[in-house]
Amino acid sequence: MKKTKVGIVGMGVPGRRGGEGLIDIFRETGRAQVIAVCDVVEGCAKQVSQEKNIPYWFQDYEKMLKLKELDLIVVRTDDKNHAPISLATLDSGKDVLVEKPMYSIRGISEVRY
Repeated sequence: MKKTKVGIVGMGVPGRRGGEGLIDIFRETGRAQVIAVCDVVEGCAKQVSQEKNIPYWFQDYEKMLKLKELDLIVVRTDDKNHAPISLATLDSGKDVLVEKPMYSIRGISEVRY
């Protein structure tokens, strides 16, 4: 069985097991492999990638989306960034798993079905 190649955007506060815990959960399934992590906080994704032996790390999710081998992107950023990152992920041809909410009524400019 082919493993799903996963990228995670938003690692959370270091030491709180946010994104790091998710990496462990994907590993435990045996069906998915996290190959890329991304966080806007300088050094956060790099640190996690080194500690968890993840091949790629990014500070810019748009650069991460260019990895052809990624199948799924998990969006676990602050709420205001859920929609733009999720829509960019779908536009790149990848599947997306986004933590709620997808958008807020105030400030939404685009909804696609």
